[in-house]
Amino acid sequence: MEKESKTNTFQIEHLNGENYSTWAFKMQAILEIKDVWITIESEARPEGITAEIWKDKESRARQLIALHVEGKEVVHIKKSKTGKEAWNEFKTMYQRRTAGAQMRTIRNLTSLRFKPEENMRDHMNKIAKWIDDLSEQDEPLKEKFACAIILGSVSGVYGNLVTAIEAWNSDNITIKNVRGAIIEEWEKKKAEAELEDVDRFKVYHPSF
Repeated sequence: MEKESKTNTFQIEHLNGENYSTWAFKMQAILEIKDVWITIESEARPEGITAEIWKDKESRARQLIALHVEGKEVVHIKKSKTGKEAWNEFKTMYQRRTAGAQMRTIRNLTSLRFKPEENMRDHMNKIAKWIDDLSEQDEPLKEKFACAIILGSVSGVYGNLVTAIEAWNSDNITIKNVRGAIIEEWEKKKAEAELEDVDRFKVYHPSF
């Protein structure tokens, strides 16, 4: 978990208009640690919690949220009286996705192609982010379709591996397995290339 500071805030990237999905995940963890997430997910005060304690939890949840957003975002929750109101305000605002936003994300995914000079982990992280974005846009990809997109993005460089993966048993074709196999192959080729560079250097610089 991110480090907590003396000011009752955690060192996470504050909500800035571009990072809602990641912020919401980490912010929920903070609210859970502080034992106030219950005020966000509950429709009403649970039995066994007094009105006074509940009101205090609602207030602390609002304070924590307010302390973890950038200044320009505060205007959206100034009128919120509870953490739930503040949370739902951001959720509604940032999860309101248009068909255009969905199409842009899908276009990014389907047009992405890995280049030999790139870092495969960065490439996979980019795909994972866009897949997550689609889920946030209420357009989650089916597992097999996501795998097909991943394979298509590397087929130009790893054609043989792609063919081999496509021959796997259907139950084995998951995002985790496909991603792992591709990264493993990339790391193997990267190590082989580095070894070749060392051998080539020794040939031209025998004194070393």
